[in-house]
Amino acid sequence: AGEQSVYIGSPWYASADVVLTDVKFEPTPVPKTEGTIVAYARAADQSLVGYVTPSDEFHLSFTMAIAAGFVVASGDWQSIIHIGSSDSVRQPALFFAPGGQLHVTLYDGAVQWGTYYAPATTDGAIFQAGQTYDVVIDCAYDASTGLYTQRTIIDGVTTDTTTSATRNLVTGEQPVYIGAPWHASADVVLTDVKFKPTPYTRIAAPTP
Repeated sequence: AGEQSVYIGSPWYASADVVLTDVKFEPTPVPKTEGTIVAYARAADQSLVGYVTPSDEFHLSFTMAIAAGFVVASGDWQSIIHIGSSDSVRQPALFFAPGGQLHVTLYDGAVQWGTYYAPATTDGAIFQAGQTYDVVIDCAYDASTGLYTQRTIIDGVTTDTTTSATRNLVTGEQPVYIGAPWHASADVVLTDVKFKPTPYTRIAAPTP
């Protein structure tokens, strides 16, 4: 325990003929539970970055940079972010679907509530390699209808809306993975990942 010296080239051994630059060391941060969960993470690393407690209403947001040369429509399911303790617990989970659509799914292990953003054309999906997108998944309860409305918002534009009478909520704290360990990972980097147990735009109750 305690502070330790850092040597570039150990004084007790012969040294490699190398030059090191930009040497950094950071201790593992304490996982966050609300607000900004992680500032930067690659889905390929399948990292556990924090914990959140799922709520009936929520707001999940992040910026997603897709690697140049990455095939979005790969014919496979490719994980982006997963909130849940197992593959069957998705609160929510986001994938690139085999055809390149963004697949957002809420799953409690028994019932799945999913939503897609379908691309405009077969080979011209909204998501392109080498590009960066702001992604928001927002779920709010509408007291006038008794329904939950979940919206997918890409770069400020609502691309998909779906409603359900139930939220498929799993109780208790759940881990947050950037890249689910149960699936292939999308070649993306997520930054400024935030989770809030309140919706972005609350749907007002009807006036008496």
